Amino acid sequence: MYLSIPATHPARLTAPAIGLAAFLASAAAATAQLPSEASGGADRPALLDRPMRAIHVSGNWGTNREVVDAWNPERSERLIPLDYVTWLQKLRANWVGISVALHYDDSMDSTVERVYSLERQIPTLSDQALRQLIREFREHGFHVYLTLAFESHEAERAERPVNRGQLGRPTVPDYGPAILPEHWPWLPSHPDHIRFVREFWRTYTNQAVHYAKIAQEEGARMYSLGTETDSLVRTRSGQDYWVSDFHDELRTMVDNVRAVYDGLLTYDMHPVAILYRDFFVGSQHLWEDLDLDVVGLSAGFALTETPPEAVMSVDSLERGFDQVFSEHLLPLAAGNAGRPIVFTEYYAMDTVETPADPSNGDRHGEMFVFSDSNGNGVDDGRETQANVFQAFFRTMSRYPGVVNGAFFWDNWIASDEHWQIYWARTRMFSIRDKPAEEVVRSAYARLAGNGSPAAVGEIPPASLRAGQVLLINVAPYFLDPEGDPLTYTARSSDPSIVRVGMTGSVLRITAATAGDAATDVTASDGRGWATQTVQISSCAPERRDCPPASFSDHPIRPGFTPVKAVHFVELRSRIDTLRIREGLQAFPWTDPTLTPGVAAIRRIHLRELRTALDEVYVAAGLAPPAYTDPAVTAEDTVIQAAHLMELRAFVLALAAL
Repeated sequence: MYLSIPATHPARLTAPAIGLAAFLASAAAATAQLPSEASGGADRPALLDRPMRAIHVSGNWGTNREVVDAWNPERSERLIPLDYVTWLQKLRANWVGISVALHYDDSMDSTVERVYSLERQIPTLSDQALRQLIREFREHGFHVYLTLAFESHEAERAERPVNRGQLGRPTVPDYGPAILPEHWPWLPSHPDHIRFVREFWRTYTNQAVHYAKIAQEEGARMYSLGTETDSLVRTRSGQDYWVSDFHDELRTMVDNVRAVYDGLLTYDMHPVAILYRDFFVGSQHLWEDLDLDVVGLSAGFALTETPPEAVMSVDSLERGFDQVFSEHLLPLAAGNAGRPIVFTEYYAMDTVETPADPSNGDRHGEMFVFSDSNGNGVDDGRETQANVFQAFFRTMSRYPGVVNGAFFWDNWIASDEHWQIYWARTRMFSIRDKPAEEVVRSAYARLAGNGSPAAVGEIPPASLRAGQVLLINVAPYFLDPEGDPLTYTARSSDPSIVRVGMTGSVLRITAATAGDAATDVTASDGRGWATQTVQISSCAPERRDCPPASFSDHPIRPGFTPVKAVHFVELRSRIDTLRIREGLQAFPWTDPTLTPGVAAIRRIHLRELRTALDEVYVAAGLAPPAYTDPAVTAEDTVIQAAHLMELRAFVLALAAL
């Protein structure tokens, strides 16, 4: 199911406002417990605000096209109506998505082009208009996400038809427009296959680089190589059907884009490729194979098997989201440790049937006729849309760190007057002037108003033998600015190699077999979260050179390795883990947050490490260790590599017992 958006829609009748106040009040209450933004750091995933508060204006159709076509840069400096900007600001949005159309003529056309002709149903935005949109959104404080999308309306009606979902299929597609084998050069046996594929990818890559340069020059913070063309954007082959892949062509595209663009890179995958990952071979590995920064999904997930006949409750819809998260998104997140998942398109039509078919293409653009079967004064379709979004926000808060924001689709650029005259009277995806708007506004206000946890330094990588268990207290590696208590979750990228679990703030790592895996550790205050990724190596038990559990800069070499805050943070974490194991409380450290590269190291920090570790030895029925320079004084003692190396040795010795 590939979404196809018409360029224009007929007018509609507006719904009466009776009963909305009570409904909107309940919507605001339902979004009270939500995640919020986390501050960024130097790591790639931390460059992305988590979660995002995003709106997608979509592409060059509807009022977007009318606004762009009416803009005359010689007469007006501004393209975006200011009341649309005000609407976004009142929503508390901080991200805006823009889609740019690419074109091909038919199934035999190997040239990917920009087509600006107004005769096209969805023409390509001019570079001037696109640059102006990005500039204006950024001037108003919004981050911009730019995505490429093949718009195939004319190609679907051509003599040799094809839609974008068919591109790249190694056999003649058995769905969509009827295609003859002689008109399908994606077939490896087709006489023009090699030339066709080479030319298609060359021209596609050229277009990707063209827009990457614009994204870089205008400051778009995230950029997608494509949208919902999952038969084409494939890095792996397998089974009888997928006899080929485009790994090398895609790697070339990514390398060329990276050469001119240093922002976040993603691809927007259709949900079908995740729901049916056994058929779409390697779909869950695409972002890993291409070393993309963000896992992008068009999130039109069905929440019920059959279309409902009445408004579904938020609770029942939430159960549907639970299934989507547990069966599909959690495995996807675990397999893409360090890469945030973002719903780069998130859509649900304002119809009662939308839980079974969020795109509901047959009704898109239908004249709005008010219907209120449950008698609460709210249109049933619009109530359903609002309930779906409430259920999403509630589910997102119960799975912190899994989905890091959603771009609510098809919220076109329009002045208030223009919107009310034409487009507010249709059945469509937009949330504007509907109950769903208040749901999103309440959620985004909650996200913007809370100070989220932040990562502090880095949880060091761990190395251990298969069969061994390592405990790490992760509390020192996170900080909540308001002092809210934090809860922790962990996900292993490969549980067959490394199994992980959390007890309070203690991460338990069990090495199952030899290999490497990554673990995402998330700290949440119930509204916002921060995530760190830990690299874990497990070696075979018979190896004699298997390294011990890792510390940073190990060994610390006198005269070569400077004493760092991270050395103290790691020791504090390991010692607190041992204290908890022996029934003690975590130690009340002086300067509990030692930010690497910022915090000054003091002698009291060394004294406390020794005191805290001595108490663990005593609790374990052992004599405390003997230290170099047992009396640490402010006047005489210089903190040395030996002081830290012996503490590490004493910690490892006790952990091995």
